[in-house]
Amino acid sequence: MKKIIFLLIAASILVLVGCNTTQKTCNIPYVIIDTSCCLDQNENSICDESEKVDLFLNNEDILNALALGQEKKFKLDEIPYKVESPSCEEKRQPYCAYDYSYETLSVYTPYKNLAFEAAIRAKEYEDITEKEIKELASEDSLTIVLGVYGNSDYEAENAKAILKVDEKIIKAEIEEGVFARISDCSEYGCTWYAVHTFYFKNYSAFKDKEVKFILIRNQGEKEYKIDLSRYR
Repeated sequence: MKKIIFLLIAASILVLVGCNTTQKTCNIPYVIIDTSCCLDQNENSICDESEKVDLFLNNEDILNALALGQEKKFKLDEIPYKVESPSCEEKRQPYCAYDYSYETLSVYTPYKNLAFEAAIRAKEYEDITEKEIKELASEDSLTIVLGVYGNSDYEAENAKAILKVDEKIIKAEIEEGVFARISDCSEYGCTWYAVHTFYFKNYSAFKDKEVKFILIRNQGEKEYKIDLSRYR
C-alpha cells in the first residue's frame, strides 16, 4: 500500500514538473502579462491595448484633422497657423535694426499636428495608424516652427525663444534646429536658412490665452503676440 502511495506522489510531481517545462512564450516584442501575449512598450506591466489614454482632442476634432490632412496632402505649408511679423511701428521692438535677415513663424496646435502627420501619410499614399492617431491626439503641447533667413550661418543658427503667459516665462521643452546654405557665396555674402522647432508642454494650461512668443537673436529680441483662443 505504501508503495502505491509513493508511486502516486511521484507521478504527481512529474506532472507538475512537466507543466512547468511547457511555460508559454511570446515572440518579441510581445511579452506575457496575465498568461496572454501583448505589447507593453512603456514597460509598466500593463498591456498597451488595456491602458486608458486621455485624449486631448475629441472625436470630432480627430475626424476633422484627418480630413484636413487628406485635403492638404499636396499643400503642407497651408496646414499650420501663420503668424505675421510684428510691425516696426510698434514700440519697444529693437529688432527693427535687422538689415540682413527675416523670419517666418508657424504654429502647430495638437489639432494641426495631427492634420500635418495625416497629410504626410496621405501624400505617400499610406494610412496613419490608430496607434499614431491616439498618440498625436493625446499630445498636450504647442509646437512653434521658426524659419530664419540670413546672410551668415551665425544669423541663421543662433536663435532662442521663450513663451510668456501672463508674464510667466515658459521655456521650450525641446529645441531642434536644421541649417542649410541656400545660395552660392558672392562678394556680398551667402544666404543661409535655418528651421528652429520649439516644443512647449502643458498646452492645455494656456490654450485659450493670448501669449507672447519672444524670439531672441544676436540682433536683439522680437515679440510675437499669438492669440491662441482663435486657434483650434
